[in-house]
Amino acid sequence: CMLERTEITAEFFNHDFGEFDKDIMFICAGVVHPKAIEYLKGRNRKYLIIPRYLYFPIYIKLKYFDFLYNTPSVAHMSYFLSVLL
Repeated sequence: CMLERTEITAEFFNHDFGEFDKDIMFICAGVVHPKAIEYLKGRNRKYLIIPRYLYFPIYIKLKYFDFLYNTPSVAHMSYFLSVLL
């Protein structure tokens, strides 16, 4: 998960981890720095962009995920997603 919107934290994705992260789904908040997405695309990694205020899950009737707008940090968001998944 990535909630940060600064360029320095986007650099975490600018590394080649080989096969280690090839099957990981990266979950990024909609406010993530554009460089993070650029790096993920460049390495052909799977990613999902989730709006910070999640009205989309309500729209598609994913009620269990509608409270993620209350996640102030990556740790909170990761915990909630892992419990639900």
